[in-house]
Amino acid sequence: MALVDSIRSAQVPASEVPAAVIRNLVNHKNTWLRDRAREGVGTFTDPNEDRLAVLDQKRAIVIAGQPNLENGRQLAESTCLICHKFNGKGQSVGPDLTGVGRSSLDALLANIIMPNQIVGNGYELVVVETKDFRTLSGRLIENSPNRITLIQAGGSTTSIERDEIQSMETTNQSVMPEGLESLPDQDLRDLIWYILSPPEEGPLTDEKKKNLIGLHIQSPPIDGESVALWDPAWQVIAPDFEGTPVKLPNHLGRQNVLSIHPWNLQKPRHFSA
Repeated sequence: MALVDSIRSAQVPASEVPAAVIRNLVNHKNTWLRDRAREGVGTFTDPNEDRLAVLDQKRAIVIAGQPNLENGRQLAESTCLICHKFNGKGQSVGPDLTGVGRSSLDALLANIIMPNQIVGNGYELVVVETKDFRTLSGRLIENSPNRITLIQAGGSTTSIERDEIQSMETTNQSVMPEGLESLPDQDLRDLIWYILSPPEEGPLTDEKKKNLIGLHIQSPPIDGESVALWDPAWQVIAPDFEGTPVKLPNHLGRQNVLSIHPWNLQKPRHFSA
């Protein structure tokens, strides 16, 4: 409940909450809790197996070599910053990347490769058909009785009078398009590491890189059997890269801990027998 309220009040950005947690909240059997979660989170769509396979493939590419952060900066300015602000630069079409969506390599890759998995309220793609047969789309930034205003990539805006609108649809898609993962391997690696650790935030040391990569590489095998032993009615749906569920023999002085999903490297979400 505290997490839902934090998301709704924007204290915790939805992009920083593990996908498995978002999935459980927006599909919760408690109608009141589910509605509050959807109000704060927006929309959630389970990714298909093909997108999860792409995510794993690109993750391996990103961690396989050394990045060129200067090339990453140039790529960010020509791609990400036409819609996002980052360290004071860029446009405000999408969320400011400085503070959200880059707490770890997995979080950033998921947001880039699966932009429609979690779409925050106010960042949905809105499609407008006008009476003179124009089709316009973008993020809704003004919604008054007399007109609406959309903002598009690059920061350009379009205002449409209400009496000119034939139809208007708020989709469950993000204003961010798919396809950024099609960059050449080295360019993708450079871009990802620049967003994760730009030089102005300090050097990209081996320790920092290790922390951003997270537990994925050295995590124990996924353990579905222990979930059934805890409670046969439980069902945990999580992609392989999340590394959960997993049973930990000892954790923070407790024994036989079932980790459902790690919040971060220091604070797992867990249940114990």
